[in-house]
Amino acid sequence: MGKTLFSRFSKKMLAAALSTILIITSVSVAMFTVGAENVGVVANGGFEDGVDGYYKTSNLTYSIVNKADSPADVHSGEKSVKVQGKETWGQNCNLYQKVAVKPNTTYNWRFWYKSQDGMNKVLVGVREEDGDYLLPSSISSNGGSIDTDFLAFEEMRGTEAKFWHKGMTTTEWKEYVITFSTLDETAVWLTLNLWTQTRIGWTDDWSVEEVIPESKTKVIDGGFEEGVNNYKTNNLDYTVVNKTDSPADVHGGEKAVKVQGKGNWGQNCNLYQKVEVDRNTYYTWRFWYKAQEGSSKALVGVRDEA
Repeated sequence: MGKTLFSRFSKKMLAAALSTILIITSVSVAMFTVGAENVGVVANGGFEDGVDGYYKTSNLTYSIVNKADSPADVHSGEKSVKVQGKETWGQNCNLYQKVAVKPNTTYNWRFWYKSQDGMNKVLVGVREEDGDYLLPSSISSNGGSIDTDFLAFEEMRGTEAKFWHKGMTTTEWKEYVITFSTLDETAVWLTLNLWTQTRIGWTDDWSVEEVIPESKTKVIDGGFEEGVNNYKTNNLDYTVVNKTDSPADVHGGEKAVKVQGKGNWGQNCNLYQKVEVDRNTYYTWRFWYKAQEGSSKALVGVRDEA
């Protein structure tokens, strides 16, 4: 009976070195993700527990809003938070939370906000863990006004120094999305900055989600339905097996491939396919096989592109 074989790798080439007669079918590659339970999680994002999990500067005042008392000031759930700066212009009246992230990863920070009079603007950005630099980011909205006149600071990291974003010029609840890159950080600060006592607003429903690009890693014709047209062979004889002729020799689909080395020992009788991968990423290569003789062995491995 066939068994699933797993080979984890982070290089650029698949090569199965076959030194005996094998039946191989159903080859695939999948990304192998290592995660932590609290990575990319905003604590108390809906403010149902007040501001537990958040930090604030001493020059920021806040009050917890209950839906029963002021339903228009709560976006979802039973609570939100009303925030107001209590100092003069430029005093950085901040509400922020530290969130664990994966390095070299893109995330979306989503939150809802509305201002008291529609004219007040706030600054939003994502700081690195030690708080010195703002990380590269962009902002979008499902209806709120976005001010593209970003503030720039010389100490910011990245190729552009434009990662504070001004916006939130609406009295209606709007969702805003900050898309940011973590660079080499393992934790970041999500920061909402009111700047001055004239800024009054409400915020609710903070969340973070990883942006996962569509993987470019794919084995072409992993089921050998087109024979070995998408594979390369070296010093190897092969026969395409049809399920109708030999159902026991096909694991999935209608076809498999039977392979046999034709050189002497150590001649590297190979069946292989090149696949694209993302850098610094672990993958799982899965395939099924069986041998003509149960004691026969084959060599499998993953080579780099060179």
